[in-house]
Amino acid sequence: MSKASVRQDSEGHLNLSGVLDFDSVPRLWPTLRAHLGPGEPLLLSLAEVEQANSAALALLLEVCEQARSCGRELCFESVPESLRELAGLSGVRCLLGLG
Repeated sequence: MSKASVRQDSEGHLNLSGVLDFDSVPRLWPTLRAHLGPGEPLLLSLAEVEQANSAALALLLEVCEQARSCGRELCFESVPESLRELAGLSGVRCLLGLG
């Protein structure tokens, strides 16, 4: 398993990768927050996430809230099935735009 990271690609999209858990999420939050000011719509891809738990779900909810408070549109891409299921069990799928 690889260390969690956030990187921005050449198109301005953000990509989360690695293991998103109770250890890594607090370290990722400052980097993510720095990208969440007002601006163009933002795409956040989770295609490279290897493993995620409820800490990852809390992170996504916080990212949504921060973007919403700035009036910035946010879209998630390639959300792992385990996170989709956790969001469903927690009753927050609609908050994340996961239908």
